[in-house]
Amino acid sequence: MSSARETHRPTGPRADTPAANPAAIRNTIDRAHGLLAVSLTMDALAALEKLPRGHIVVLLPYARAAGGCLRTRHDAHRLYTARIDTIERQAEHGLGAGALSAHVQVMELARGCDWLLEQYQEISRDA
Repeated sequence: MSSARETHRPTGPRADTPAANPAAIRNTIDRAHGLLAVSLTMDALAALEKLPRGHIVVLLPYARAAGGCLRTRHDAHRLYTARIDTIERQAEHGLGAGALSAHVQVMELARGCDWLLEQYQEISRDA
């Protein structure tokens, strides 16, 4: 990803964007990945879904700001933007009607959260 970045640094998200807590985000991702071995009720899945969704809301502005430094006509920019848009749409989706769709939703949010956390950590290293 860094090879497609322009020479200037991202200015970062807006000043009122809350700070990300990488340790809490990693804990949430690990909990969601642990779902593979556990059967949870819809109430438990709904409660768990709120965690990665909240982290995504915090991390998206950082990822969008970093994406602004990619060359706009470069494939990396299009892929990066598409990934962010997909994560954002997934976070707006909701659990669905059944346990299987709820489980899939939580796992997808965890994957998106994981990717956003990687982007955030890369931005932090570059700063």
